[in-house]
Amino acid sequence: MFYAYKKIKKHVEKKKRAQAVQEASATRPSGEADIEGTPTLGGHDPAPQEGKGEENLDWLSDSAKIPVDNDPLLTGIPNSAENRKSKRNSWYALLISGFALAIDFTAAMMSIQTFYYVLNGPKRLYGLTFGSYDLTALLAAPCLGFVSDRFRVYKVLLMMCFLFNGAGNLIYAFSYLGDAWYMMLIARLVAGIGAAALSLGSSYIASTTTMEQRQTRLVSYRVSQTLARMFGPWIGYLFLGLPSVNSSSSTTLKVFNWYTIPGWVAVFIIVLVIGIVAFLFVDPSNENEHYVRENLAKKDESMMEEKKGESDRRRTFQYLVAIWLFIAFASVFLQFGYYSNLFALFAGQYHDITDQVGQWKVFIGIGAGAVFGSVLYRTGVKAMPKIFDERIIVIVSSWLMMVVYLLVIPYGGATSVPPDGTFYASTAIFGIAIVLFFPSLEAFFSKKISQYQDVVGENIGKLLGIYYMAVSGGRFAGPLVIGAVTFIATPSGQVNYCANGESIGSDGSPICDGDTSTSCAIFPDVYYVEGCVLKHAIPVYSAFAGVAGLLAILIMIIVKRHWSYGSY
Repeated sequence: MFYAYKKIKKHVEKKKRAQAVQEASATRPSGEADIEGTPTLGGHDPAPQEGKGEENLDWLSDSAKIPVDNDPLLTGIPNSAENRKSKRNSWYALLISGFALAIDFTAAMMSIQTFYYVLNGPKRLYGLTFGSYDLTALLAAPCLGFVSDRFRVYKVLLMMCFLFNGAGNLIYAFSYLGDAWYMMLIARLVAGIGAAALSLGSSYIASTTTMEQRQTRLVSYRVSQTLARMFGPWIGYLFLGLPSVNSSSSTTLKVFNWYTIPGWVAVFIIVLVIGIVAFLFVDPSNENEHYVRENLAKKDESMMEEKKGESDRRRTFQYLVAIWLFIAFASVFLQFGYYSNLFALFAGQYHDITDQVGQWKVFIGIGAGAVFGSVLYRTGVKAMPKIFDERIIVIVSSWLMMVVYLLVIPYGGATSVPPDGTFYASTAIFGIAIVLFFPSLEAFFSKKISQYQDVVGENIGKLLGIYYMAVSGGRFAGPLVIGAVTFIATPSGQVNYCANGESIGSDGSPICDGDTSTSCAIFPDVYYVEGCVLKHAIPVYSAFAGVAGLLAILIMIIVKRHWSYGSY
């Protein structure tokens, strides 16, 4: 009864507003027009629409001025101030949780490859250990998408994901004490289940924003995560001063050391995020006016008459989805294959890192590039939205990726030592390009889902889950392949080789004896890299550059063919 009363009251209020609009229109001087043709009441301006690249939350503020006959399905702006506040808080909670999960992914980046070598992991299985995080994420993402579509729940799923992620990081934190490389593998498999929550964020944004709001929301959501991924490794830098750990160290040091501290930091962050999401996030519903269904709401008979044949329209969308998922998988395969192997590339080919304190050199270029790229993108979306349209940016950034791989090819031969400048230039461009690429890639796909909402129906979460599955598949397969094909070794293929034998130093750590110019060994506190090469670097990075060029051409063709966002 109460629900029926609310519906009737709302209908009566709506009719009164419509009548007021008619009276206002009748008295309006000839030629006078409201902003963007939106009818207003009492001289009030229409609610600010988030579009044209503007990044703000004024449209969700408690004092926002709501346009007459406002329909949240069309505008994404709840009528109730309380609902606007809950939608704004939910967005903040989602943004924070996405940032936290991205930090978790790369907090161990500065140390994980060295940690793997220290635990004597099989030389060709590092890629599996690194990429296992995304193996479980890609399997979990479509399941989460199906459940969110079917039961309209996000909060419970997010909480479950956080618990899995925390458990995985706890296992990682005890890997040195367990002295087992496979504990790292298990830890990342478990934590990766939690990372699938990122696909829920994309589904939530697609379901609660209009087409105009979508790019800005996704840019904020994905840029924050990309920045977190680029800066995650710097968590390790904060703890470089910790004592070196070895087999004779205390139990406390074996649990809390430079290699395991990222796991503890991630657990701490996840506990905070659970509290934030529990307090701020509210599942969208018709009652709280969070949902947006603008394309379905805009349909009328005249539009339906102009609509293409249902089968043709469905076939066009299916073709686009298949191609875009392939592009997402292949692009991420290259990007994270490159990213996961940076330590091996810098140590094995450039010979410019000799101990754990020097690890910062590996990621300084990416960090600087990511900051520049994020500022450029966010500023550009606001100031020059037509130039920074996601369709243009995804094309430009795909060509930048090809340059990234070209710069690190050892053109002087397998045993040559390239100038450090090529590494720093490559990583800086990578930091810029990846900040531009990911949000643009997803924004285009998300808008196409809205454009074809009559075909998609209520499967938004499922589709974005499949998209995230493709991205996670690339993040798993890229490190797996490059880790199996390339590895640090002597030119003849020997791993952890001391030319004149090794001994135990006074602090209990292993060291190479005598002349180490031809030695290639990674120990906990010293790296002997003068005699190293990165095996198969030339063919691998050449292939990466070639495939990246082909993908850039394919992206240009697909985007041009599907440029319009018109629904009918």
